Amino acid sequence: AIPPSFDRESRPFPRPSRTFFTPTGPGKAAVVAFGGDGSTEDLERNKAERLGALDRKGIKHGEQAEFYFYDPPYKFLGRRNEVVVLLPGFSKQP
Repeated sequence: AIPPSFDRESRPFPRPSRTFFTPTGPGKAAVVAFGGDGSTEDLERNKAERLGALDRKGIKHGEQAEFYFYDPPYKFLGRRNEVVVLLPGFSKQP
């Protein structure tokens, strides 16, 4: 995310050059925080739990998940991660 004080032309440019910005539109997502080490098994388990919960509630969702990591790799306890599943076409039911 770019702070509101910047636009595409005035934003800082990341270094190294393999880091880049990709513009995206607004959307809805199901997001759940979880602890753990972020291993492949940990990520797959949390993704499966999130997709299963959405299925049980009858909420349409994409099959892809994104993972956000907020702590450095050397932090061993109390790590904060999130699994994010996009909800295309989601509208809140009255």
